[in-house]
Order: sequence, then structure tokens, then C-alpha cells
Amino acid sequence: MLKFILIIVLVYYFLKLLSRALLPFLLKYIVKKAEGNVFFGGMNGDNENQKEEGEITIDYPPDENKKKKTLDDEGKYIDFEEL
Repeated sequence: MLKFILIIVLVYYFLKLLSRALLPFLLKYIVKKAEGNVFFGGMNGDNENQKEEGEITIDYPPDENKKKKTLDDEGKYIDFEEL
């Protein structure tokens, strides 16, 4: 039993020491990779949102009449009265 507890404690301290040594390098790698995705992520050939010079696009707001029609079709509101 004592041997088992000693092994657990040694493994814990080994992992703690290993994480203190390797974690900064791992975090630097992850941050650099994320920075690369931010700066160069849009340059992978997707030109869907880019518009040519002189091209005109119009984005209309959603039609409010359609929203009202769906609410009217759901049914009538009945006020609740307490007895």
C-alpha cells in the first residue's frame, strides 16, 4: 500500500515538473499558430465576399409583414382572469 502511494506521489510530481517545463513552449506554439490563422486565414483563395470594383449589391432588411403574418396565424390571445 505504501509503495502504491509513493508511486502516485512521484508520478504527480513528475507530471507537475514536466508541465512546468513544457507548457510554456506548448502555449507559444498554439499562440503562433492562432496568429497565423488570423493574419493569413483569409488568404486561402475564398473570394466569395470580395466584390469587384463597380459592383453594387443591396441588402434589404427583413420584411416585417411576414413576421406579423406568422404571429396572426398562431391564434388569438386570451387574457387570463383570476377567480
